[in-house]
Amino acid sequence: MKCLLVEDHDDVRRLIAELIGERGHEVEGYAAGEPAFGAYLDSFHELVFLDLNLPDGDGLDICRRIRSHPRGAHTVVVVLTGRGGPEDVARALDAGADDFISKPVLSRDFRVRLTIAERQAVVRGDRARAEHERNTLNAVLEAAVEGVVRVGLDGRIVEVNETYARMLGHRAEDLLERGAELGVIDDDLALVAQAADSMLLAGWSEAEVRAHRPDGSLVHLGLTFVPVWDRGGEASGHYRIVKDITERKIAEERIWRDSAFLRSVVENIPDMIFVKDARELRFVRFNRAGEELLGFRREDLLGKNDYDLFPTEEADFFTAKDREVLTGRRVVDIPEEPIHTRSYGARTLHTKKIPILDEDGVPQYLLGISEDVTERKRAESALLAASRLEATATLAGGVAHDFNNLMAVVLSTTDLLRDVVSGDVTGNELIDEIAALARKGGGLARQMLAFARGGTTQLEVVDLNAVVREIVGLQFRAPPPGVRIEQRLAVDLWPIAADPTQMGQVVMNLCTNGVEALEGAGRLRIETRNRELDLAQALEAELAEGPYVELVVEDSGGGLDEETRAHVFEPFFTTKFQGRGLGLSVVYGIVRALGGNILVESAPGRGSQFRVLVPAQLDEAG
Repeated sequence: MKCLLVEDHDDVRRLIAELIGERGHEVEGYAAGEPAFGAYLDSFHELVFLDLNLPDGDGLDICRRIRSHPRGAHTVVVVLTGRGGPEDVARALDAGADDFISKPVLSRDFRVRLTIAERQAVVRGDRARAEHERNTLNAVLEAAVEGVVRVGLDGRIVEVNETYARMLGHRAEDLLERGAELGVIDDDLALVAQAADSMLLAGWSEAEVRAHRPDGSLVHLGLTFVPVWDRGGEASGHYRIVKDITERKIAEERIWRDSAFLRSVVENIPDMIFVKDARELRFVRFNRAGEELLGFRREDLLGKNDYDLFPTEEADFFTAKDREVLTGRRVVDIPEEPIHTRSYGARTLHTKKIPILDEDGVPQYLLGISEDVTERKRAESALLAASRLEATATLAGGVAHDFNNLMAVVLSTTDLLRDVVSGDVTGNELIDEIAALARKGGGLARQMLAFARGGTTQLEVVDLNAVVREIVGLQFRAPPPGVRIEQRLAVDLWPIAADPTQMGQVVMNLCTNGVEALEGAGRLRIETRNRELDLAQALEAELAEGPYVELVVEDSGGGLDEETRAHVFEPFFTTKFQGRGLGLSVVYGIVRALGGNILVESAPGRGSQFRVLVPAQLDEAG
């Protein structure tokens, strides 16, 4: 303890200082009252030993001044007096002294008085600290922006500040002794009970609940539970630190709704949407369309980069474009981006890559939006090919018409010549040869007209199996020695509406090309079957949904490369040293005129397969 000793007699001051110091207390000694009081003002002293007769005044005046100071109530003042009469004792007590010691000072008596004074100082110190803590707590409670509630073991409110009362729409005094769960909605009472149990185990806990105000409005409260222990270590209740989190919860709900809306938009966009982090270019987000296109589950994509998912050449291309976007901090449009997918094989994407920047303009993410344009590119190619075929068909039709007229004149002229050279054997032979060539020219003209979809055709119900048997029986009765022809014709094949002669031409051209592709050795398979095309199959075949009859002509020859496949149905295109290049173009024209299509599957060294699809006539099938 700090002790202030005021005694003008040097020997007495020295003796008392020694007696106080042997207890381990810190002693400041003064011979006059004013400097001693100045020291008291500068620093709090728990004990003051004060002589009544001082050279600069009355010691009792110093006692009164100490008592009037805010710290004075916590100071123990012991008066030193040489007389010690009843009058001096009364005066000392009236002035606020706690005890007195008569001079001369005896060591034994002083030690007893000092012990009493020490105990008084301890009690007053404890009381002062308790009052300070209570005053501080009250000040904190009332000044706190959070609500503070002390709850007893019976669950009732013992203390509460105005902040909490305002949160619930009450006055603080109206909440005392009421249940701490006042206003909490029934659905959240269990949360409070769980938090109270957790508090005792962990030393604290938290909960978020909703409560009704008297006006019916709803407030969201964030509660922190802290236990209160008595001196015996037993729980005597707990404090609840309460925050009004209504605005935060409303904002969170609004953000959640907005986020849910944006997530729904992203998830339902039919194009692939992905996000990569700017540093390592690892995927951090994918939508459903991206999963379906690439054939990966979302959890297998997130955290991976392009090298984990795609061939190195593709990954190099993707990564280079990503770095271009992030370095340039601009949108990059990639009209055609080839990609290998697990679900659909090779596809073509139209991709836009967009840098996502922070407030300082530093790239944080890369956003990609990819549209699968594979089918559109195929459709554009098919349209271009169809336009080219249409233009060529128009030209072929005009040429065929004029050529046919010329052949008709030639044949008429040969008839007239026969009368002129009726007795000349050599002349007649030459005329026969001219007529045969003219008829062949007419046949060529009819092929050109069929290609141009000109002339007149009589559609009738045709059994495609009968056409195949007739053509194979007549044209391929004796194939080359190394060629094997197989027929797999469907039983109960649906009929089609077609010109029998034209369908024979289709079968003959496809089979002739197949046999020639074998180069004297191999297998030619001819197959017919019924097909019911669903939407996906119809889109792939560029046809309408419904029933079709399919003719398959497959050879085991050398196959066609990609460039050849792209031009195989064009007129005047041929891979043969000799030939006009009209066979497959005529077949294509006949089949397309019937509302069907021809699909080609071929690769070098793997042979070729031509699949002809023609609409079935089920109403005529019975």
